[in-house]
Amino acid sequence: MVITRLWWVEECLGRISLTEARGLGFSGLNTFSWPYGVMVSRSYKDQNQSFDNFLETFLPQWGIYQQWFRQQTLASYFGLPAVGPLATVPSWAWVWPWSEKSPDEMKRWLPPRIRRNRRQNGHRLPTLLSARKLMEFESLSSGESHGRQFFDLCKSIEKLGFYETCNLTDPFKVWVLNADSESRWVTYSGNHRIAAAVTIGLPSIHAERQAVISKSNLYSWPNVANGWFSKTEAESVFDNLFDGSITPETRKVISLLSCATTSES
Repeated sequence: MVITRLWWVEECLGRISLTEARGLGFSGLNTFSWPYGVMVSRSYKDQNQSFDNFLETFLPQWGIYQQWFRQQTLASYFGLPAVGPLATVPSWAWVWPWSEKSPDEMKRWLPPRIRRNRRQNGHRLPTLLSARKLMEFESLSSGESHGRQFFDLCKSIEKLGFYETCNLTDPFKVWVLNADSESRWVTYSGNHRIAAAVTIGLPSIHAERQAVISKSNLYSWPNVANGWFSKTEAESVFDNLFDGSITPETRKVISLLSCATTSES
């Protein structure tokens, strides 16, 4: 079988509106239905807030989110029936139907990347763990490290703004989704940065386009062509993401986070 590769286009887009953004769980990138936006915005107050005060609110929410996350498969994460290959994939190995990497490739690629990323953010993970055990350990132990990253980015963006040109050394990249004459965008890299930008309340951000994803090319998307997603599943993911049709599991975790912050207050 010949799998058509996506046409990658690394092109500066300029400023793009957050109203056209979508995230995992199919919600908009906001502070009320996107888990990262909810957790960070409820924890970050202002530039004068201490990190310890931020963590008091953030860590309990992060623990709830990670417990929920560990229970998901790729099928449940995307709101799909628990049948077929996607029901066997752990949530941390998530891919989109149009991603170049398959779930099996993600299982090999992501754990070393996570280890490097956390080390760069002050948290060393064990080296002698399987991929599955490493990702579980990271989920349980890295709350403070992620919190520091979110907190510092919020303070930086609040003080300096989101950069206004393409950053060649550490770009903020997005996938642009096209259907008919409309478009949406999904973060390709920079989830911590976009959560901070959403928390600060920016209406738009400067981004670089990684690729254009057209629904008309569904059959040639890599993870459709290789059999991980059926055509029906891929179409469902694209349509629900494009429309912002939030999955039941996302609604569940938002409810859990809301209960946590309500009980704290």
